[in-house]
Amino acid sequence: KEKCLLQAQNEQKLRKSNADYEARHHEDTERFDALVERSNTLVAKANEEIEKLEQETTLRIRCLEVENKKNKLELSSTVDKFARIEQEKAELIKLCDDLINAPGRNPV
Repeated sequence: KEKCLLQAQNEQKLRKSNADYEARHHEDTERFDALVERSNTLVAKANEEIEKLEQETTLRIRCLEVENKKNKLELSSTVDKFARIEQEKAELIKLCDDLINAPGRNPV
């Protein structure tokens, strides 16, 4: 009789322990699922932010490339203009020197 009573008490303790374990397991599972959901939300948000930054960076790079090309064209145009002016200056100097040194020139 005592043995049966002890066995019944042990079974009751085991059932209670099992119920406690299942409750704790259920809570842990819910907490885990919430963490997974939160993590997925954060990852999705981070991916959106990364995509946005990549688009902004790509656009900024394109703008800088266009600006760089424009500046190169302006520089090339300025260099060409400078070379033409230098050539015209040299031609004018030569023409003036030829006129100054021309034979039969009347001194003033």
